Amino acid sequence: MKRTSLLLISLCVLAGLLVSADRSDRPNILFIMTDQQPLSTIGAYGNPKLKTPNVDRLAHEGMLFRGMYLSAFACSPSRASFWTGLYTHHHRVAFNESPLAEDIPTLGTLFKKAGYQTAYVGKWHLGGQMNVPSDSSYWSRRVVSDENRFQWVKAPWRGGEDEPQNGFTDKWVGGWRHYRDYLKEVGLGEWIKKLPNTGTHSIAPSGPAGQHVYSLMPEEHHISSFLAREAEKFIRVERDPDKPFSLVLSFYGPHFPVAPPRPWDTLFDPADVALPSNHHDDLVDKSWWQKNSPIYKADAWTEYQFREYIALYWGYCAFIDHQVGRVLKALDDEGLTDNTIVVYTTDHGDMLASHGSIWKQMLGYDELLRVPFILRYPKMVKAGTRSQTLIESVDVLPTLLELAGQKMPASIDGRSFAELLRGGEDRHRTAVVTEMECGFIVTDGAWKLVFTKGNPLFKSNYVPFVELYDANETPLEVHNRAAEPASAVHRSRLEKLLSEWLEETGHPYATAIRKQLAEALTREPGPEKYVTPSVASFKLVERGDGGSIVELEIDWRVGSRVAESQEFRMLVTLGPPGALALKKSIEPNVPTTHWREGETQQIGPFRLTIPRELEGDFRLWAGLVNSNGWPPSKVFNGAQATVGTLGIDAKAGSLVFTPQP
Repeated sequence: MKRTSLLLISLCVLAGLLVSADRSDRPNILFIMTDQQPLSTIGAYGNPKLKTPNVDRLAHEGMLFRGMYLSAFACSPSRASFWTGLYTHHHRVAFNESPLAEDIPTLGTLFKKAGYQTAYVGKWHLGGQMNVPSDSSYWSRRVVSDENRFQWVKAPWRGGEDEPQNGFTDKWVGGWRHYRDYLKEVGLGEWIKKLPNTGTHSIAPSGPAGQHVYSLMPEEHHISSFLAREAEKFIRVERDPDKPFSLVLSFYGPHFPVAPPRPWDTLFDPADVALPSNHHDDLVDKSWWQKNSPIYKADAWTEYQFREYIALYWGYCAFIDHQVGRVLKALDDEGLTDNTIVVYTTDHGDMLASHGSIWKQMLGYDELLRVPFILRYPKMVKAGTRSQTLIESVDVLPTLLELAGQKMPASIDGRSFAELLRGGEDRHRTAVVTEMECGFIVTDGAWKLVFTKGNPLFKSNYVPFVELYDANETPLEVHNRAAEPASAVHRSRLEKLLSEWLEETGHPYATAIRKQLAEALTREPGPEKYVTPSVASFKLVERGDGGSIVELEIDWRVGSRVAESQEFRMLVTLGPPGALALKKSIEPNVPTTHWREGETQQIGPFRLTIPRELEGDFRLWAGLVNSNGWPPSKVFNGAQATVGTLGIDAKAGSLVFTPQP
């Protein structure tokens, strides 16, 4: 009996040791994601002036990829592809604020099932509206299908940033309610009263873009510091030492407003910043609406403003890098570095003065779609490795699953590149595809095809447009070669690759997309083919301490697309990209149903009262909308555009309006 008991005890001890060994062999995962960070804002990617020592450390100790392309764009679709390994038409997060279905396997659910602790700290953007108003009118976007594209309708809110979702159940800290509660706890609740939108991206910016903008929030209480401390706390205190963990740290920066806290706003001198070589792109062979996009600033900003914007961006990235350092130190102090896979990447880039633009828009440029990706895993990856291999964001989840010894669901679209990390031969991908709401981008690393099938700016029918770029040509992506006979072989090859991808991945709109691609024009018709607005007259009527009264007349040149039975009114809006500061609805002098091709119709004169706080770098837009507030659905293509920029003449102290050229 004693011998039997001793044997059972020995077997139990041995089993316990084996389980313990198994747990210690499974790697931890720390997935660090920033928001809107281009390659040029990291020292390890070739910027000698930018100080990012902690991300550079990851590159020095791991593998840096130069060929990582997003499978989906922009924010929510991109994040959904990272967390699920699926293309947009499979995870169906086709728009921002679209919730990710709970029944889709994710990084959270798969590693939770494998016995991992799962934690999420920071931006989620897959639960509906992020900044939740107090009037309970928050919502999500439910994706629905029509004959040839995804559409969306308003649906019940899914928790936003506030509630654990999709398998991340052991720790969840978001940037809205959790951060706002923290501000109240540390005696900074007055910021919420002063600026009701405080949280997520908006951390008390000192002014509008185009100026020297910094965050009025103290550095130690900025949202980036708050999130880094929460991740550090999980590693040092809250994790279960008997379980491996999968922790996501998702920063809300350097996404606009680009307002780093002091003293990080003065870390770089704008005079030392060089503009990108493709800054002065005249866009002559691009889609005409690029110049009408709210992100296009070359007609409104000086070169110094662009350089200052970049300097502030660098400062914000350096500040986030500092926060990354405290989390990496926690791994070091806890003895977890060697057995932790650390990923560093972003959800998309920023134009950062390229092509005369800032921020983001549905464009196919590398500044937005080719993103930083660094992976450190000391047990496997040779330190200081560099790779030009083409990979996609859908490939990340299957790679992490393989590295952790977990089975990959058959439904996943991505392919593991673990063999590359082991030092194996590069046989991963010969081409990559990015899907956007308005089109597709395909590149084989040598040439890139951008196919725009629908206009994201005007939400109306749109003449399909093709861009073709030689990836080795400098300045980058300035010369559109789609119409060149000598480049036809490259265009044809990439069109075929895209067509095959649509078929192989089971895209529900493959037939419609192939038809649009076959009919795509090499150049989009100019504005003369559209209904386009311009300012006929602008007059400052009165300017006082409370604001200004201005009088305008808007001319509409009526092109060839005018057949519409429904009447439209004109909506004038004033504000920066991504925000609406002022709007006014004006009935046309002549109903739009009576507009005829070749005519110029005038609306006005009408008056706008502009509050003093809006007298700055703001764009004035004019658009046609129906009674529901939507632009024309079938005609009047191009029926929204920037008509000018409102600013202040500092010397004269007067309001200045600059018409859009």
